[in-house]
Amino acid sequence: MKRIVCLFLSIAFLLAFAACAEPRGPEANAATPEPTAPPPAENLALFPDAAAFSGIAGSDPDTPYGDGMFGNTYILRAESAFGDALNPLGYVIVVENRDAFIPPLTLALGLMPGGKTVGIVFVVLNETPGKGSRADDPAFKDQFADRRVESFLLYGTGEDGVDAISGATITSKAVVNAVNAGLDFYRSVIRP
Repeated sequence: MKRIVCLFLSIAFLLAFAACAEPRGPEANAATPEPTAPPPAENLALFPDAAAFSGIAGSDPDTPYGDGMFGNTYILRAESAFGDALNPLGYVIVVENRDAFIPPLTLALGLMPGGKTVGIVFVVLNETPGKGSRADDPAFKDQFADRRVESFLLYGTGEDGVDAISGATITSKAVVNAVNAGLDFYRSVIRP
């Protein structure tokens, strides 16, 4: 009888221990879904109807982009904007220029799948109030919206022309270089 009681207690102990242990089997290896972080505000500002964003390889935030062709400019990240699983709405390319009057100047460039610009949104703009800070005014920013150009030209007169901000030529040039680096990245990496 003593053996039966010991056997019974041993089985009860093992069952209690097994109930507290982590599950074994197929569900034990299933990945626990990570909470999804909301997309950055600049992505949603450029593509408010996007359901998801997906990173694009090829950017290097530690290396100047374009061998100096765009000044001291870096591609920080690039992402596809999706309205559904199959069709991209466009692309967001986040570019930093360190030649601004008060660096860094960081902007997000939105592009449609065919290369037409959606516009720009500033992520970091530390320029002088009343001068370089006017880069965030629609009168300046709208020059980069709804255009299909190879690059923008400061003081240009055609479709690719951009009027500089009076008293803020350094800032204007930094923005144009950042946007042109983003356009080049699109043509070279995203849609070669």
